[in-house]
Amino acid sequence: TAGEGGGLAEPERRPPKLAIETGYLILAFPIGGPALQGLAATVIARVGRRLEVTVGSAVLSSVRAEGGGVDAVATIVPLSASARVHFARGRAEGLFGPSAQAAFVSVSPSSATVRVLSTRSLLAALGAEAEGRWALWDATWLFARGQALGVLSGQRYEVAGSPIVDTSRLEIMATIGVGVGFR
Repeated sequence: TAGEGGGLAEPERRPPKLAIETGYLILAFPIGGPALQGLAATVIARVGRRLEVTVGSAVLSSVRAEGGGVDAVATIVPLSASARVHFARGRAEGLFGPSAQAAFVSVSPSSATVRVLSTRSLLAALGAEAEGRWALWDATWLFARGQALGVLSGQRYEVAGSPIVDTSRLEIMATIGVGVGFR
């Protein structure tokens, strides 16, 4: 069909009912905590005309921290979920909504001079996320997503009273990648 200016009108895109996104993720605790990076995967289900629900996880690098003669390796395995409202205009899409995260946190310290113990804990966080998408084809897109989460239960790992790893306050995540939808 002819659009304004005599060109062909772009057909209206139908959002997929199920999709998967994968991409490069950076997870950071900007107030004295570690920054990790890795590969994220998110499964997306469309619920109604404008609502998406998601569940995702990531494989992240470990991070090293040291202080007071202690060398520690921190590993975090996150599991995230969200509900997002979807807006679209042409090839551009925006999504906004609340998100939650549970993460397994393991800190393995070592020291030649101080007795140290490994620790494992569960981190819980709530916040919000926003995602922008640019459609490449009917069911394929590029995306950028940001999340800001307030940590409800996290740990502050200290050596001789000085923190070396702090996962107890604010968490920021950023992901860029590609998504594919299934009808």
